[in-house]
Amino acid sequence: MVRTPAGTARRRLRARDAPGSPGDHLPSVQLTGHAGLAIQNDGGSPTRDDLDGALDIGVDRLELDVCSTADGRLVMRHDVCILDRACVADLDLAELRMVDPHVRTIDEAVEHLDDRIPVLLDIKMARAAELLGAWLRFRRDLDSFALCTEKVPWLLQLRFAAPGVARWPSFPDLGERRTHHVQRVVTGLWRSHASLAGLRRGVVEVHRAARELRHRPQESLGRLAVLPWRGRLPADLTQIRDDVAAAGLCVHHWVISDHLVDEAHQLGLHVNAWTINNAFTARVVAAAGVDSITTDRVELVRRALGAPPDARAADAALRAAVRIAPS
Repeated sequence: MVRTPAGTARRRLRARDAPGSPGDHLPSVQLTGHAGLAIQNDGGSPTRDDLDGALDIGVDRLELDVCSTADGRLVMRHDVCILDRACVADLDLAELRMVDPHVRTIDEAVEHLDDRIPVLLDIKMARAAELLGAWLRFRRDLDSFALCTEKVPWLLQLRFAAPGVARWPSFPDLGERRTHHVQRVVTGLWRSHASLAGLRRGVVEVHRAARELRHRPQESLGRLAVLPWRGRLPADLTQIRDDVAAAGLCVHHWVISDHLVDEAHQLGLHVNAWTINNAFTARVVAAAGVDSITTDRVELVRRALGAPPDARAADAALRAAVRIAPS
């Protein structure tokens, strides 16, 4: 069962005020298995063993990526493209299985899971969104599913095609190509920093990311990419919720802040942070009060949210990290 944001907020307030070891009172956070815990497979297609493994380690929810084939079959695959630059949408199911023999249809995956775990369906294609609406229309277990994607029009379509299924819009939407990434980041920076205060904040954030570039290039570039959304997203949440009748949202971990989580919980939204595969980041977003974390490394994150070896030092680092998140 999905924990209510209001309940999370109350627990987080108690955790902030509680005495003792910080590792003992981090708020409880649900864990979501990313890509069926199959990201290491070619194309990120979960096998039966991957699905069984997710059940065995006790994830709270399993994220499965939804693509569609040329013959209109919904398949569970993280990567839209194949090595020779063909796309899943260009192949029928039989052709796809020649290059990806482990790929499973949505019916095969859901039947194998047998309603033993809630599923978050991450929609990768417009055609998949259309087909998914028809697939959900005939199911009676709609409360077992939630839908997420960065594409608001797809969620709008599913709002009417499958109104009984929870919708969790994802942020940020950087597009599918590198040219899209640059264009949307620059446009977003203009919108979110087009004031004196915004410009000052932007200079500080860019400088911080630049200092990290040599030692942690991936993290530094990630921080830069989400700058437009960190300050703007909390103010946009009401409109986002109303547009798609959202029940939650999936947010890249660099965008998470206390302010964002508080605003989301005030609106009754579940907050999922993605995709977190290191201990420190898991503790940072847990301290900010997120409801769930999407990860490929469930056991590592689970251990990270327990008491750290040096609790006092870890608490100081966490408080410093959360303070730098924009409010």
